[in-house]
Amino acid sequence: MNFAENLRRLRKRDQITQEELADRLGVSRQSVSKWETGEAYPETDKLISLSDLFSVSIDVMMQGSVTDSEETENPDVGEETPAGAEIGVYARHMNRYMVGLSLGAFFLFFGIAVCVALVGFAQTFSDRYLVVIESLGASSVLLFFAASVFCFVYARLKHKRFIKENPVLNGGFGEENLKRFQKRFAVGISCLASAIFLNLVFLIVFTALVSSGVIAARNIGEAICYVAAAFFFVFASILGGLVCLLIQRVKYNVEGYNGRDGKEYPTPRQKQQGVICGVIMMIATALFLLFGAIGNWWNSAWVAFPVGGILCLIIITIMHAKGKNKK
Repeated sequence: MNFAENLRRLRKRDQITQEELADRLGVSRQSVSKWETGEAYPETDKLISLSDLFSVSIDVMMQGSVTDSEETENPDVGEETPAGAEIGVYARHMNRYMVGLSLGAFFLFFGIAVCVALVGFAQTFSDRYLVVIESLGASSVLLFFAASVFCFVYARLKHKRFIKENPVLNGGFGEENLKRFQKRFAVGISCLASAIFLNLVFLIVFTALVSSGVIAARNIGEAICYVAAAFFFVFASILGGLVCLLIQRVKYNVEGYNGRDGKEYPTPRQKQQGVICGVIMMIATALFLLFGAIGNWWNSAWVAFPVGGILCLIIITIMHAKGKNKK
């Protein structure tokens, strides 16, 4: 049994929180968390203080087994206080959490892609079928939005339950794994950020080519809708990929998980960002349906969606910058 596990067991045996132990030793809460995950070891003077505090020799703490030497004196405490989740269980949970949030992000804009594609498809039909197909397109936005909300809510509730049942994590991913992930994260973020701008270039160039007649199309409105649908499908895929990378980054931050100090996750600021962006995209959807139904401007009303997405990115960036400045 190693020092990290011994320290964790001794602390739980005496019913001392990480914050209380940190106060007694004159160190930070994060330092105690690192000791218990094996990411760092205390200095000699702190080891002596720990030995005195728990009435255990330094040799036993460093190389012995607290279970055999000390914990048998008070076995009930060990049963009442769970040691926390093993790193493998946590990794599997976070992978499922990542899939749920990524699907939620993908469905949010995939529904718009389906809607715009159906509007373009409707251009080739008579007025009798035009209204029906356009109504199906509008319904697809609401259906996929509902699927997105379900994925978000279900994943969040499962995650909150996991955090409640596992307040701390045992072990870590190791320095080599962290370094490899950091390289993958940097490459992935760079590629996806570039893909966003390339997707915008695709939308602008092909819309101009179709409108000017350089690319022949039997119905210009239909062709522009298909270009816009392709844009939203790619954007939905990029957004899903970004969520995957960000959740993976959270997964590898074991120190942050153990050092939450009971703080709410997500933070109130992150919740505000989610609510504001949700309202913006609902307004964009309402404008799309309103201008399409009243003025029959389906071919241009879809612009409300990329404008809404850009507004969301601007607001998130501003709020994130304000949060850093306050710190």
